[in-house]
Amino acid sequence: MYRGHSGSTVRSHNRSLLLRLLLRHEPISRVELASITGLTMPTVHGLTKELMAEGIVEELGTTDPQGGGAGRRAALLGLIPGSWVSIGVDLGVQVIKIGVLDIKGEVLAKAELVQNSREKPDDVLNNVFEVLKDTVNSIDIDPGKIVGLGIGVPGLVDVSTGDVRRTPNLGWEDIPVGAWFQERLALPVILDNNIRAMTVGERMFGKGREQPNLISFYVGPGIGAGIMINDEIFRGVNDGAGEVGHTLIDPSGPVCRCGRRGCLEAVTSDTAIIRKVQEAAKAGRDKELRNLVFRALQQGGRNVTIADIVNWAEEGSLFCQTILEDAGRLLGEGVANLINLFNPGLIIVGGDLFTHSDFVFEELAAVAKAKAFSVPSKNVAVVKTGFGKEQGLVGAAALALWEFFYSSATSQTPIDYHKIEKRGWALH
Repeated sequence: MYRGHSGSTVRSHNRSLLLRLLLRHEPISRVELASITGLTMPTVHGLTKELMAEGIVEELGTTDPQGGGAGRRAALLGLIPGSWVSIGVDLGVQVIKIGVLDIKGEVLAKAELVQNSREKPDDVLNNVFEVLKDTVNSIDIDPGKIVGLGIGVPGLVDVSTGDVRRTPNLGWEDIPVGAWFQERLALPVILDNNIRAMTVGERMFGKGREQPNLISFYVGPGIGAGIMINDEIFRGVNDGAGEVGHTLIDPSGPVCRCGRRGCLEAVTSDTAIIRKVQEAAKAGRDKELRNLVFRALQQGGRNVTIADIVNWAEEGSLFCQTILEDAGRLLGEGVANLINLFNPGLIIVGGDLFTHSDFVFEELAAVAKAKAFSVPSKNVAVVKTGFGKEQGLVGAAALALWEFFYSSATSQTPIDYHKIEKRGWALH
């Protein structure tokens, strides 16, 4: 039980504790809830009665009598799907994803918006807002059952103000994204780094459900990590933790978008891998590769993608196989450093590089385990996300559920950006 605070705070904490246990262990009985939490049976009965009256919790059947006899059966409880939802915005570099997630992690609606790098931030946000409204309106949900909006951003953010401080891959700097949405929504809004949001999503609904000490490692146009320690997201002193993509990997390597030379991101992100392939094709170092790249560019004038390179490697391109093996090795060394520093129980890897094939992931996992120090690597598991391309969207929406539904009143994250008077918006 949570002690040392006011009665309302203790009640809020106990309520959130039961909700999290129901999320992870349903169906579960009141007796089991009391046993796990140390709460009294009257407290558990009172809180579950309250949650059932609010349409959040339902009975899912009963336990079998102990010993198979005619003893008393205990009611099993679970969360009601779709009873409460959150909105998520994954502000990607190339594609923005918007969706609605219910309290059990089910994506009820989703949409995508192609990111135009030449658009101004305000134009991008206006486009997101219109798609967001259309997405919410596409499902039958009471607006009063939306707990909040979560936004994942690839770069440095200030969670307390909701500002995007700097995101080199988007070219945004000092943009008050959180306040922008709060001016238009009658909802709580939380903004965080996109990979930290993914970490929350994995802990709530993904492969991290049973592991309170985990790290999400994501490879895209940039590279980053989300770190969870004892069920708390580690953000650092000024929300800058997890920038593993900007750790030095090659002092003589290419210049990174951050301005430094030889960052992991500059050497082996999606952008770096594509650049190496295109440069090799242009220089004519591999005739087969040059033909593959030429054909890709002829298909509607589109650019070479990570999916192309992975497919070419699997079809026998020795150059692509070598590039991807090198990427897996370097990324594995980056993950090994994270294992040595934080000693997590689980590393969850995500990104397009791993969505299309296990080619790079297997090399990464093998190198990470081999290069990490023996003690911290002993019990760590390295796995791929189960969410695929939806990892960022699930993470952003989960961030709002974590903060505004499953967390207690003792949350330390200030969310009321600039104490804005929320004007609300029409769903229909």
